[in-house]
Amino acid sequence: MIRRPPRSTPKPSSAASDVYKRQCTFENVERSALWAAICDIERYDEFVPYVRRSTVLAKRGTRTWNHAEIRAPVAGDRAYTIVIDDHSRANVNAGAWRTTKEMEPRRLNPGARPMRANCGSWHLRDAASGAGVRVRYTLITDPGRGVPQWLLSQTPKTVPDTLRAFRDRALSGAGRASPSTRRPPAVARDLARRCVRESEIIVARLRAALDVVAPSLK
Repeated sequence: MIRRPPRSTPKPSSAASDVYKRQCTFENVERSALWAAICDIERYDEFVPYVRRSTVLAKRGTRTWNHAEIRAPVAGDRAYTIVIDDHSRANVNAGAWRTTKEMEPRRLNPGARPMRANCGSWHLRDAASGAGVRVRYTLITDPGRGVPQWLLSQTPKTVPDTLRAFRDRALSGAGRASPSTRRPPAVARDLARRCVRESEIIVARLRAALDVVAPSLK
């Protein structure tokens, strides 16, 4: 069950952007499970509405760079690169993201347009009742060129869908551990290559040893 107060939507900061805020309580959802789902960035395409692809570009400490492509019902195919900062502390899980040019891919997939802004934040704490998690979610979007202003009024409808998707993911138990406990793809590839090289060296040494020993066994 989701319990939430009335939505607070501040006045947009520009004609092409808007700010959406939600506060709600997910009953019978563990905070750690919800945070694990939020941090499972590489699998957003499996359960987050409209996300077609999500890639972790790099991770340094509590900062993560992510590139994603979405097919939104209003804006069409869009792409963005964001930097995410984890501000979690005792009894609170929190993070914020903002659009960045850092590590942005040089080329986008055909048909995708870059978003001008995609910023926001999560703030989770245990519910006062002791059963569930209290959620505060903020989203600031500016899809960029090609979206009529009157169509932006449809965007708030996607926010509850997104929140429900994360809740359902947390309840399913399918979320992985936080990215802080996992290696980003680039690091994993380097580790795999190193293991292959070391294996090749070991095999070469074994063959050399066999070449030396084999004549004496004949």
